Amino acid sequence: MHKIPLSRLIFFPVVISTQLVQAATPVDLTLSAGYINDDNITRAELNSDILKDSILNLTADAAYNIKLNNSSSMNLNGLLVLNQYQDFDKLSNIRLGLGARYLIQPDTAYTAPWYALSVKFQNWEFDNDLRSGTFFQLSFNYAQRLTDKMEIRAGLDIETRDAESIIFDTDNNRLYMSLDLKLSNRNTLYTSLSYNDGDIVSTVQDSSPTTLKLASIPWEIDDAFPSNLWSYAWG
Repeated sequence: MHKIPLSRLIFFPVVISTQLVQAATPVDLTLSAGYINDDNITRAELNSDILKDSILNLTADAAYNIKLNNSSSMNLNGLLVLNQYQDFDKLSNIRLGLGARYLIQPDTAYTAPWYALSVKFQNWEFDNDLRSGTFFQLSFNYAQRLTDKMEIRAGLDIETRDAESIIFDTDNNRLYMSLDLKLSNRNTLYTSLSYNDGDIVSTVQDSSPTTLKLASIPWEIDDAFPSNLWSYAWG
């Protein structure tokens, strides 16, 4: 089994966000800009295969909220994401998405739980054709206020990606639980525990020691990187 050190998958986002709410309408528009430092964009195991890059991110998210009755509502969502890679331009991408979320809270008591079902569909366009394709996510969510300062959340995300190359056709599932604790009027502590199961696409040198081990796994030369690198999926 191949393992990627978790420390190499950490992102460092710095995001400035502003929310614009149109008066007298249920439409929310959120604009954000961010900087991400990814210290393992190749998702590789060996130090010799690891490459780093910085990404500039712009996101526009529009949501239309519809109250169905006293216990349920619907949220319709539109998304535009721009990711510009600084060193490896062919990883730069544009993502256009639509989503819908149904939320229900059968009991209106303050500590009553609420449940949600959501679907997301996105079209991903990369400067690297291998990665371009579509993304679909189905999510089940639960949340409940335990006290006026504590809230618990849990959920299951089921994701599938269909790309131009079979290498980037991936399926992933995530089960998570989080606890939000309000420390003061200005500070909140967010904690989360998650379990992820699915596919990871790694990129390695053709001279990598893992080459012989992966002889029976589909792979493809990845032109987003230098010519001696190729990608494969494992999970």
